Amino acid sequence: YVLTFTSLTLLPAPALMTLRGNVDEKFSKLIFLNVYLVFANLLVQIALNYLGIYDFREMLVVTHIVIAVSILVFLFSLIGTRSSSCPRRNGFLLSAVPMLVGAGMDVSSFYLSVIVIKNSFYFQLGVLLFLVIQLMFFARSYFVMCAKTVELDFYEKMAFTDIMTGLANRAAFEREIHSIDEHVSEYSSVYCISLDVNNLKEVNDSYGHVAGDSLIKGTAEIVDHVFGEHGTTFRIGGDEFVVFMTDITECDVYCLLEKMKEEIKAYNLSNSYHISLAMGLANYNEGTDK
Repeated sequence: YVLTFTSLTLLPAPALMTLRGNVDEKFSKLIFLNVYLVFANLLVQIALNYLGIYDFREMLVVTHIVIAVSILVFLFSLIGTRSSSCPRRNGFLLSAVPMLVGAGMDVSSFYLSVIVIKNSFYFQLGVLLFLVIQLMFFARSYFVMCAKTVELDFYEKMAFTDIMTGLANRAAFEREIHSIDEHVSEYSSVYCISLDVNNLKEVNDSYGHVAGDSLIKGTAEIVDHVFGEHGTTFRIGGDEFVVFMTDITECDVYCLLEKMKEEIKAYNLSNSYHISLAMGLANYNEGTDK
């Protein structure tokens, strides 16, 4: 009995606190005042009931007035909030309608005695619809957010990827330089390999750009296959490639270079346009390099 009336008295509070996050900040004070009113009504009714002055049933009209005031504050705050300043406002307003209508029907049926039905039935039904609609909006927002995340990841990948070869591009190369520079003290070693495709211009002039593109793609595949698991591979220009490797021994670096030479030989044996590379190798020495 006491729990039932206490729950009814507190009904507007959670709805109002939820409302606060979906309306303009200027309505916060009004909403908080309404919440204080709800709790003040509860405390006064508990005190009067405990002292035997009034029974909860006799004070039900006051609770209904507080609920009516809360509904008015609810609607006033939502309607007074521009959808541009609070994107969730329209969805929240739509989902709140069944709850508000249900509360109104329960209060009306109580006083008019139109239908004898379980107390707060319509309000409970309205709350259920409110939760279902909010869940639908949440699911929609979640999927939209996921789609935007995937889209952003795609555009970021495109911004830092060389379209022809699939390797990281010059923008990614510049970003990697800054990253290594900031964390260089954390690495046991840093190696940089610079590669240029020889005679690319002659191949383009003699056999066409299709042949030159084939040479670049073949080089990229070999470079990425050999070094991709050990570092980051970049195409920073027309015929220029760079590899960064960290925390790797000098012996392992030279083993990988030998592996690259073997793969180039195998490629040249099975392709009309042969790969020939000019190469430079450098490593960072903390004692001498600044």
